[in-house]
Amino acid sequence: MFVCLIQTVRHVYVRFNYDRPSVLNNYDEDQTDRYIKNSESLELLRVKFDSVNQAIKIIEKGKTSHEIDSLRRENDKLYDAEYDYRSAIQNWESKEEELREVIVFWLAGLFLLVLGAILYYKNLKWLGIALIIPGLTEMIWWSSPQMTSSGATLEFLKLLSTKLILSFISLITLASICMLDKDLKSQK
Repeated sequence: MFVCLIQTVRHVYVRFNYDRPSVLNNYDEDQTDRYIKNSESLELLRVKFDSVNQAIKIIEKGKTSHEIDSLRRENDKLYDAEYDYRSAIQNWESKEEELREVIVFWLAGLFLLVLGAILYYKNLKWLGIALIIPGLTEMIWWSSPQMTSSGATLEFLKLLSTKLILSFISLITLASICMLDKDLKSQK
């Protein structure tokens, strides 16, 4: 309950205070960075990457490696943009995969918890507890806070919102189990 409550409070804080604008943002970010942070889909990033990548292929066509090195120095913004879009796409895909993992493993924890609770209340206490503990651990672990964010804001916020919702459900589930167990003991 302690860990779950702490991570839920952190999720709420980060979710509603994430990406606060700074005066310095007007000076630090270039157009590519702004586009990446404000991207609403992976497809839009792919289109931008394709455009930059095609431009690079055109200027590199038929050039030797030495000439390509010179082109990189002369067109550093173009090459930087390609790298930034490539990194943003990889980050987006990584966040999508992490979101799938969070949901699958959290549901696996919920399954273990429900199965353990059924066994516990059918007087198979040790077996029930042996499933409840890893079930709760999975639920809490997979909804634990995200440590870093880079790339598209939308995808990070989707992941963070999912973890926030799962943290709330984990907290409510844990509290419900405690209250249900107390009620069952008082009826005996």
